[in-house]
Amino acid sequence: MKAYISNKENLGSAKMVELERPPIKVNQVLIKVLAVSLNQRDLRMIDGTYTYKFEWGKVLGADCCGQIVKCGAGIIDFQVGDLVVVNPNVKWGDVDAIPSADYSILGSPLDGVMQEYIAIDEAAVFAKPEHLSVEESSCLPLTGLTAYRALFTKGGCKAGDVLFIPGISGNVSQMVFQFAKALNSEIHVSSSKDHNIDKAIKAGAKSGYNYKKESLEDFCLRSSLKFDLVVDSIGGDQLNNYIKQMRTAGRIAVYGSMKGVVPHFDIVPFYYKQLSLIGTLMGNDNEFKQMIGFVSQYQVRPTIDSVFGFEEINTAFSFLRTNKHYGKVVVKF
Repeated sequence: MKAYISNKENLGSAKMVELERPPIKVNQVLIKVLAVSLNQRDLRMIDGTYTYKFEWGKVLGADCCGQIVKCGAGIIDFQVGDLVVVNPNVKWGDVDAIPSADYSILGSPLDGVMQEYIAIDEAAVFAKPEHLSVEESSCLPLTGLTAYRALFTKGGCKAGDVLFIPGISGNVSQMVFQFAKALNSEIHVSSSKDHNIDKAIKAGAKSGYNYKKESLEDFCLRSSLKFDLVVDSIGGDQLNNYIKQMRTAGRIAVYGSMKGVVPHFDIVPFYYKQLSLIGTLMGNDNEFKQMIGFVSQYQVRPTIDSVFGFEEINTAFSFLRTNKHYGKVVVKF
């Protein structure tokens, strides 16, 4: 079978290889992969800049949707022909609050999902939401889980909250947007591109601003805005800008740091406002189950920008690298 691996000798590209179809063990199913969605994590792996438990030469990818083609002994809840998504968590552990020391994500050090067939434990397999296509379902696992934990478990988002999502074109930001919209939260966004702001408003955001043309402070001043919750992946000095625009007892949930570390921390308004600063990343296995249930209950649809063919995976990576996408980039097998 064909698969794509990271390749130290060819930085910036995934290498196609031929592998044996994996055998299945007791309590495992064999899945024919139908679609995978790409993440920045995958891009960093082929570029050689990813460091978390990374090993060269592993099959790439964490997000997929596929069809069960064979069931091992002991399988109870699934049968051949079922369409499923896969939880990419490996050994989260028994404590929901934090992952175990053995925790990892599919793609390294264990092989990921960018291969024609994968063998996976039944406990990591979930029925594809009926209202979603195969391509849409492939966008859920890593991105959906990260967004769900950040927004609900850590951020405590509830109906009526005033929410700010910086960098609305990002994959996790898009899922945060879709989840919050399902609860009728009041959503405000930012982007460096006016057309992305227009798309977000058309999709349900109340307002947005171009951070290359205007500051957050000016935007909030002209809009008379204060936020209950910010879900952020940007970091850097932006954190202090958020603090200034928070309501009393507001929450800032941070899952990334694209702009690097915070050069200084404006602590006085932070404690005067009784704010909470919350770190979050990925999510536990119970949250994955809850996320899939939430998607089905509220008919959430991930945003897809582009779909590429299996042979076009490096073209898909090149497109992802441009940051011109609005939503997920998917590869169809």
